[in-house]
Amino acid sequence: MSKGIQNKFLPVFFGVVSASALGLGYLAYSASRDASTEEAAYKEAKNDLDALERAPLSRTEDNAKEKEARVDKYLAQVDELHRILGEYQAAPAEALDPEAFQKKLQKFATDINKAAKDNNVALPDKFDFDMGKYLSNFAPNGDIARALGANLEALNFITTAALESGLRSVDSFSREEIAIEKGAPAGSGTAPKKATASKKPDAKQAAKAKPSLLEESDVIERQSVRMIVTGKHNSVTALLEALANTSPEKAPHLVTIRNLRIENEVKTGTLWTLEVKAEEIKPEGQDPYILDAVYVLGNQAVRAYLDMDIVRLNDPKPSAGTSN
Repeated sequence: MSKGIQNKFLPVFFGVVSASALGLGYLAYSASRDASTEEAAYKEAKNDLDALERAPLSRTEDNAKEKEARVDKYLAQVDELHRILGEYQAAPAEALDPEAFQKKLQKFATDINKAAKDNNVALPDKFDFDMGKYLSNFAPNGDIARALGANLEALNFITTAALESGLRSVDSFSREEIAIEKGAPAGSGTAPKKATASKKPDAKQAAKAKPSLLEESDVIERQSVRMIVTGKHNSVTALLEALANTSPEKAPHLVTIRNLRIENEVKTGTLWTLEVKAEEIKPEGQDPYILDAVYVLGNQAVRAYLDMDIVRLNDPKPSAGTSN
């Protein structure tokens, strides 16, 4: 008689292993089948949802009421956001006539140049917030003067933040004309479109056209500014923090940075062979010590290029009707 027959443990063991393998195989097959079924059901549901979202809205009375309710809710949310952000924005500039704005610009330019000198920060020659043309000529009218006054307040805030950050210099400062300077209606946030020859729209195209409910330019105006500054890493960081930490008290202007590039001022790298002479330092009230090293890394200046938008909430608040 073989030892396998004599030892009953081995047949029982291999029988259990075989049964377990068959069981695991069945469970794996069942799980795979269930997963495939669930995946197919998910894809079918997703396709149905996509089809529903692309389908044209059935023009029933219930759908019209539902759409109107959603549109009203959306506009209410825009108004609420407008109200909340309005608390973080400086109050609208006082009524200014062209002469009053010119005097305000002259004062701001004089003050900022003096502040730069006091803070040992170099500014471009004849710094005037890139509004120099209004120092020699009046703004066209009072509406433009008032809008320019608000823009000047924000430009002054940005420049003052740069001076107080400990930068070495403001190398370049330029701004894009605001909408009303370009001839757009006050508060529209957009420049006027060029006139084009009128063309009767195709009926099918008109049917497919989806009228815009509310454009960004109806709510806000982006007033672009570009500034190039040079300073130590910590001074550039301080400037970015000052622009980011908007609050009604300290920074009543909404500023967004669209593009930021920072590069080392010295392109050849650190001067590792810098010669340092030991020197005894005797600080008042402290023990003297020997200074025999200087900081190398982190002690170089960097140049930062900032493309920014001053975000102004249009006034009065936007309003839009609903359409079925």
